[in-house]
Amino acid sequence: MIDACNGLRMHHSALCVSDWERSKQFYCDGLGFEYMLEFPGFFPEQKIAMLRLPNGGVIEMFSHGKPGLPSADDRTFTAGSYFQYCFQVPSAEDVDRLYDYVIHELGGTSHVPPADYDMKHDGTVMAHACFVCGPDGEILEFIKLPDEYLTVPRK
Repeated sequence: MIDACNGLRMHHSALCVSDWERSKQFYCDGLGFEYMLEFPGFFPEQKIAMLRLPNGGVIEMFSHGKPGLPSADDRTFTAGSYFQYCFQVPSAEDVDRLYDYVIHELGGTSHVPPADYDMKHDGTVMAHACFVCGPDGEILEFIKLPDEYLTVPRK
């Protein structure tokens, strides 16, 4: 590993959307992302925007995505593709509330209802999470992790 790797931090993930205003409303008005910056895309009609969460995390949203993503149940794990966005929350109750909110208020759909996950497979409940689908079928995970798993220790 070279020294430059020591300063790496994740900045953003990109999401292509088929309906710009619907996705902007879902992420900004619904989930509280800040609409930071909009700029021209790779062709004249395309727009790109940076959406930032107050506590960190950025989605780069691209217009003119092709609709028709397979349903979450029909999806395969394609090498080289990202298939979900995960957001950590402060409590298991927040996971449950976000699940209901995204489905009933924002028009999302259920993928996996809230449940406890034994991440170590040793009988200890390690996490509480749910999975929902956003406006274009993208999978969003909301998870409450134990405090010791919130950050990755540096070497």
